[in-house]
Amino acid sequence: MDELDEVLEEAKEEKKIPAIVKTLAIISYVGNSFYALLMLAIIFLLESFKSEFVNQIEDADVSTDDFMLYMVVGCIILIIASIACIIGAYKMTKGKKWGFFVYTLFNALWVVALIMGGTPQGIVMGIVSIGFILGFASQLRHYNK
Repeated sequence: MDELDEVLEEAKEEKKIPAIVKTLAIISYVGNSFYALLMLAIIFLLESFKSEFVNQIEDADVSTDDFMLYMVVGCIILIIASIACIIGAYKMTKGKKWGFFVYTLFNALWVVALIMGGTPQGIVMGIVSIGFILGFASQLRHYNK
């Protein structure tokens, strides 16, 4: 009987994760996977657009090769951020509070990148990303340690 009591206590301690967390997580999986694949495609397509960059770079302090390196490093950082956001969202669906902090930290990188891009679409997507952070934050009480 002691074993049964222990199992029942453990079941009571686990909090039920709301459907909104699972819904936000699924949308995050799709969005972050899309952006990771997009950044990967950009890395592979950079070489084909190298001649265009030569004509566009106005700053004499930056060579085309340096610019290409900066673009590749930036894309790799954003791919890592996307993967970390997917992991964080997954952990939140399992009730792990640290998943929220991982998601928030790496999603903040995306928000900065999108807003600094300065395009209207980037600014809107940055605001949407902030909305996802706030949506997950509103459910923090449902996560375990």
